[in-house]
Amino acid sequence: MTDVQPFLRWAGGKRQLVPALLSQLPADITKRRYIEPFLGAGSLFFAVKPKRAILGDANKALIATYRAIRDDAPCVRHHLSRLVNSHSAASYYVVRDAYNKGTFSPEQAARFLYLNKACFNGIFRVNLKGEFNVPKGSKDKLVIPEEAAFSSLASVLRKATFRPWPYQTTLKWAKAEDFVYLDPPYPALNGTAYFTHYTADRFDDKAQETLAAEVWNLHNRGIPFLMSNADVKVVRGLYSAFTITPVDVRRFISCKTDRVQVSELLIKNY
Repeated sequence: MTDVQPFLRWAGGKRQLVPALLSQLPADITKRRYIEPFLGAGSLFFAVKPKRAILGDANKALIATYRAIRDDAPCVRHHLSRLVNSHSAASYYVVRDAYNKGTFSPEQAARFLYLNKACFNGIFRVNLKGEFNVPKGSKDKLVIPEEAAFSSLASVLRKATFRPWPYQTTLKWAKAEDFVYLDPPYPALNGTAYFTHYTADRFDDKAQETLAAEVWNLHNRGIPFLMSNADVKVVRGLYSAFTITPVDVRRFISCKTDRVQVSELLIKNY
C-alpha cells in the first residue's frame, strides 16, 4: 500500500506534531480501538493506521467527505480533477456558491476538497448560517493525489466508522479498552490566534471548561487519552492533575504573521 498522508489543509493540523504524538502513545496502542472526536485532517490517525477506529467531527461536511472517499474514491477524484483543471479566480467563486447550495454526493465532496486546496490558507470557515465564506487563495495551480494514493486513502478509511457528531456524543462510545486522542480547537494566544470557526457553533472559553469535564469523565471511566492543546494558563490549570509535556512547533498565530515557534502541550492520563 502507498504510504498514506493527510490530504487536507486544516487550521491547527498536527502534521508537524506527529513524531511527538507517536512517542506519547500507549505501548499497547495496536490492541486498542482508536477514537478521535475532533478529526480535522486526521494526521495522527493516518500515521497510526489503526485496525479499528471511530472518527468524529461536528463538521458534517468534513465527515461526509471522508465517507465519500471511503465509499467511491474514483468518482470523487474524477469530479475533483475536473474542478482543478478549470481552476481560476472566477471558477473558485462559482464552485463556492454551488457548494453552499449543494447536498452531499461524490461531486459535493469534490467541491469540498477543491475549496480546501484553493481557498486562503486552507481555512475551513463558515458564517453563522453555516455557509463557507473563505476567499480564494493565491495558488494558481493545484495538485491532487494520484489515483493510487486515493485508493490507498480509501483502504485506510474503510477501517473507520465516521460520525458527524459533537465530540461529547462520540466520547460516550469510548470504553476502557479504547484509546482516545483529542485535538480540540485551541484557546487564543491573542484575539485572533487560534481558529474556532469550523462550524456555526463557536468553541469559546466556556466550551474549553465543558471539554475538561468530559476529559475528566474519560479518566474516571479508566479510558486512556492523549490531548494536544495550547500552552496557556487556562489549559495548564484545567489539566494540572495529568502528565503534561510541552513541545515546540511552528505555527501561524494570526493571518498577518509568518510562522513563529510556539509551545504546545501534550496531555495524557497514563
